[in-house]
Amino acid sequence: PDAVKTKTEFARLFASDAKVLVIDDALGDLNPDARERICRLLLKRKHIGNTIILYTSRMEEALGIADRIAFLMADGVARIVSAEELNRKYGQKSIVVDYQEGGLAHRTRFPWESLTGPELRDFIAGNRILGIETRAMSGEEIFKMETGAELS
Repeated sequence: PDAVKTKTEFARLFASDAKVLVIDDALGDLNPDARERICRLLLKRKHIGNTIILYTSRMEEALGIADRIAFLMADGVARIVSAEELNRKYGQKSIVVDYQEGGLAHRTRFPWESLTGPELRDFIAGNRILGIETRAMSGEEIFKMETGAELS
């Protein structure tokens, strides 16, 4: 029922001639296909000059739609940054290495380009490795890197 209501609200929004669209975490009720269709429609509205204010906890959506992203915390705005800058900093896949040091598990990242370089090779040789994977940074990780705080 929530998804049907959400889709109906979006249909009303897209049928309107509003120049400013305010969307408050409404995409969360939708399945991935519906969310993707809504995001494409939002991008069309953006490209014809509409202003879109999107409140979301999904960084991937924000990076795909926004020109600027404000990181909000309980005491206000922590940081405002362009989506272009965030995509440049965090959009590339990286090499994530889990390792053990002093009896504790730790995680570090290496740029994708370091795959063939000595820095990653030396790190692997000098540490007890628990796991290695390649992946893009998650929204939660980007939030922490930009604000120094954990998402609650």
